[in-house]
Amino acid sequence: MLILIVVSLSATLFLLVVVLGFLFHKRRISKNQSVETKKVKNGDLFSMWDYDGAIAYQDIIQATDDFDIRYCIGTGGYGSVYKAQLPSGTVVALKKHHR
Repeated sequence: MLILIVVSLSATLFLLVVVLGFLFHKRRISKNQSVETKKVKNGDLFSMWDYDGAIAYQDIIQATDDFDIRYCIGTGGYGSVYKAQLPSGTVVALKKHHR
């Protein structure tokens, strides 16, 4: 009878240590894998749900210094193409049509 109690307590203690170890390890990994993201005004450029065209346009103007020639990567019959890095870190190509 005493052996049965000792084995039961040992097994319970072992399972408790395994579960607590797993939870501690999982928590530590999640802290290490968290990536710092910049707080952006307009969220994801390609998402319709949080899209605000005025803010996106201001981000584009700021990223290209009001479509400065330094950011121009090509021209064509309908407009010029500019490369811009938005505040979110996304690099996009933008076409500004000729009038």
